[in-house]
Amino acid sequence: MQNSWFAARSIFDLLRHNKLLWTLHIVQRKIPYRLQAFRAGIHSHKSNPTNYFILRRNIHRIEKGIANTTRHEVFAEKYILQTTKALKQLCMKKGEQDISCQWGLAVLQEYFRVCKHTSKVQEAENLFSSITIEPENKFQLYNASERPPLTVEYDALHALAQRRRSVRKFLSTPVPFKEVQKAMKIAALSPSACNRQPFSFLYFDDPDLSKQIAQIAGGAQLQESNLPGIIVVVCQYRAFSEEYDMETPVIDSSLATMSFLLALETIGISSICINWPQLPHNEQRIRSIITLEPDECITLLIGIGYPHPDARILSSYKREVADLVYLNHYQSKI
Repeated sequence: MQNSWFAARSIFDLLRHNKLLWTLHIVQRKIPYRLQAFRAGIHSHKSNPTNYFILRRNIHRIEKGIANTTRHEVFAEKYILQTTKALKQLCMKKGEQDISCQWGLAVLQEYFRVCKHTSKVQEAENLFSSITIEPENKFQLYNASERPPLTVEYDALHALAQRRRSVRKFLSTPVPFKEVQKAMKIAALSPSACNRQPFSFLYFDDPDLSKQIAQIAGGAQLQESNLPGIIVVVCQYRAFSEEYDMETPVIDSSLATMSFLLALETIGISSICINWPQLPHNEQRIRSIITLEPDECITLLIGIGYPHPDARILSSYKREVADLVYLNHYQSKI
């Protein structure tokens, strides 16, 4: 047993001191599923130039172009035809009630009004004219001063952040799906790179299945074995075509997660974030239980439920603000 430990330690030391061997070890033994998902996503993105996420990104880019007070007479010319084709496909598939369809229609209607018409822009407008659905609302930009009134003060937000602690003991009462959707309505407003929102929250409300999924990840250490529901936060790489975007869906899904957790707390639902170690055996086990597309990867798990009155909350003191934010310089104090 001791010889095996020394052998493993020797191999680890060798890997740690050799950059190439360490990289190969990490890629092949630790995160192969994530890299495979990333590769599958890039392939899917490039093989389908009118996919949903390309459309959302392009509509966002065009909207920024319209909002630019110093915009060029002609802009978005390189991708306007591709965008119009994708929008027409979406409208035919989803219908007039789809929010992305309505957003795209309103933005492109304004684009064709303000952009100088070259031959390419005219070709795209001709195609746009063949879409039989009318936008329900006209395109509208608004100033920062015209946003909804601020009704939440700093102290109230601070109190909410203090209240939202990881809970490890829940009542057996199931959480209705409509409550999860209500929290997602808040999370959906979180910032996202080019407004792509490349993620899904998969909710499982079977206690036995929830426990089984949580046990794959490990680390939750619930005070009792009950877990009324669990959410698997999944990022989708099909929204991206470049290697530098590897972290983008993880960041986007994480931003949405924080808003989601706070929203749950406001409707009486507690939560516990469960770290997802991206290890091959974990990935194999989770994929034998739930269905994931080839380009999808798990960001984290969230256990949810109504808190038990006797649930013990850890103090978990946070780091000092002075250790977390710096002005005009950075010098680690750790």
